[in-house]
Amino acid sequence: MSEHGESVSLKHGRIIRLGYDCNRICDRYRYDWQIGYDIGIDSSRKIWLIEANRRTPSHALFARLEDKTIYRKIKHMASLYNKGSI
Repeated sequence: MSEHGESVSLKHGRIIRLGYDCNRICDRYRYDWQIGYDIGIDSSRKIWLIEANRRTPSHALFARLEDKTIYRKIKHMASLYNKGSI
């Protein structure tokens, strides 16, 4: 457990669940193959959805990571989508 009483894996699970819930709501109005969510955690460790970026979310922060694995996966999926493969 973290010093604030909630494990990192539990917090991670709650963030993933928030993404799924947001996708389900967004899909009611219009399908987008890719949505980027800006999520924050405040000093009380409460999770906040700041905004949803539809159609063209930025991948720039992922490109700045030392480990490019996630960035390459995102770009690969975008390439497949643009080719009509998914």
